Amino acid sequence: MSTLQERFQAEFFQLLMNSEPVVIHLDRIRAWVVFSNLQLALRHPKNIGPSAEITLEIAQGLEKLLAITPALKEVAALGWGEDGHENAIQ
Repeated sequence: MSTLQERFQAEFFQLLMNSEPVVIHLDRIRAWVVFSNLQLALRHPKNIGPSAEITLEIAQGLEKLLAITPALKEVAALGWGEDGHENAIQ
């Protein structure tokens, strides 16, 4: 019997082989909540590496879609922390 790690790796590889996109429909409020939670997760000092880079890419995409007024842009910028999103995963 294989370990959970071995089974996960094999099954995760199957996800990589499937190029069909996952589509999630969210209203803008829920999308903002997801965006702000991604920002929070990216500020954690141990959240580094490839998964954090993907998370940053998704968060930046949401920011472009949602932070479309001056006040929303300002609040979104504050969510990245003092260093801004460029340093969110370092």
